[in-house]
Amino acid sequence: MKSRAVILGVLATIVVAMIWNLLIFAPKGRSLKHAKADTQTAQQLGASLQATLTRLQDISRNGPAIAAELDKLSAAVPASPDLDGFILSANQIADTSGIDWLSVSPSVAQAGTTSDVSVIPLSIQIKGGFFQVLDYLNRLEDMGRLVVVDGISISSTATATASGPPVLSVTLTARMFTRAAPPAPAGSTPTGSTVSPSTPPASGSSSGETSTTAQVQ
Repeated sequence: MKSRAVILGVLATIVVAMIWNLLIFAPKGRSLKHAKADTQTAQQLGASLQATLTRLQDISRNGPAIAAELDKLSAAVPASPDLDGFILSANQIADTSGIDWLSVSPSVAQAGTTSDVSVIPLSIQIKGGFFQVLDYLNRLEDMGRLVVVDGISISSTATATASGPPVLSVTLTARMFTRAAPPAPAGSTPTGSTVSPSTPPASGSSSGETSTTAQVQ
């Protein structure tokens, strides 16, 4: 009887231990495991939010510089052809450089190599002294509007006095760009605008005229 009571006591202890493990210990273990997983997820989310916050702070600090770059890009390749604005700017830098004569002839916009940019072929003719022409070319390069010069043709004409510097007649073959779509090809013909502040140089050549031609690719 005594041994039987001992066996029953042992069995009862085992059953109690199993019930305690099933009802108390195991759920708490699972809860602890879930809590650890939730903690790791929260830590990862916090790191992601911190990285996003850092990026937003950088954008906020660099916002004015980014806006300035976007404005610069928009001026270089405007949304519209803005031929009048370009001709006015070209005339202004010609006056500043002391150019004697200027002619600007843009053509109709054409489809570019990319779908969102159109090309406007351009011809610019100027006449003046060497340093005036050089200054004009430098100012043209520094304009906000992007102008790519593909070719330069130069002719030199001697002045009336032998000691005077020669006068250069320069023709630029160039391109500028716009984000506007080119006009439909059907029924369209190239047209241009010309600005000539003064009388263009005579087409003939005087006895003292020499000419040279250079192509810049």
